[in-house]
Amino acid sequence: MELDNLFAIIFRLGIMVIVYFLLFRKFYQDYKRSKQSGFKNTYFLGFTVLFFILFIFHIAYGAYELYIHTVADHIDMKSQFGWYARTDDFVGDIVDNQMRPAYLLFYFLMNCVLAAQVYPLEQANNWKSNPFMKLILICGATLWLLFIPAIGNSAFALFPVILGFVGIALGFFVNILILVKLYKDATGELKQRALYGIFAFLLLAIGLVISMEVGLIMALSEALTYRWEVVIGSIIQIIGAVFYYKGFKSESIETSEAK
Repeated sequence: MELDNLFAIIFRLGIMVIVYFLLFRKFYQDYKRSKQSGFKNTYFLGFTVLFFILFIFHIAYGAYELYIHTVADHIDMKSQFGWYARTDDFVGDIVDNQMRPAYLLFYFLMNCVLAAQVYPLEQANNWKSNPFMKLILICGATLWLLFIPAIGNSAFALFPVILGFVGIALGFFVNILILVKLYKDATGELKQRALYGIFAFLLLAIGLVISMEVGLIMALSEALTYRWEVVIGSIIQIIGAVFYYKGFKSESIETSEAK
């Protein structure tokens, strides 16, 4: 096994699984303590869901990567559906590269991750119905329609693809806007912790995208490979995890919500 591939699997299936499990356990325990004290902390609930999703994702995707790099005759989920037939029009131009199981699953995951981030922020702004979280989840859920051949091979396939990206864009901008608002409204230590939240979110999102081997880092150097992108993206996520830990300590969030 080549060095870049070895490190990529170690980070994906080893280090990142441990990092996200520790964050999941921390926020879950903090959430349980908040419920026992009679003060339900929505920040901890949202982050518990977020890091549980990422924990399961890295186990599943890391195991898949180990499988494709150790089994010669493997099933490649990054290849297009066998039944997909591209059309020679603007629909085909937009949909063609997205009709791959791994891509659609990742887009759906990103919608779920961003929705989990939006939830506690909406609660903090007293948006109890969580309109943005629901809208992002609906956009992401439409991607599952593309696994149906009759839909994937029709002009209607354009809409789930567009909605999937709309959900990701909406989740990204809503997260940033609400965090910036919280930063502007906060004072003292809470202002600093809101700033931690902004950096944590950006690092998590950027690191997760890079780790999916999209070619962003490879464009900077010919010496880098797609597998090194997994390593670099994972390191960025680890830095983001540190910001999450520092920015969302239980006592600071409880004090913030109590006010």
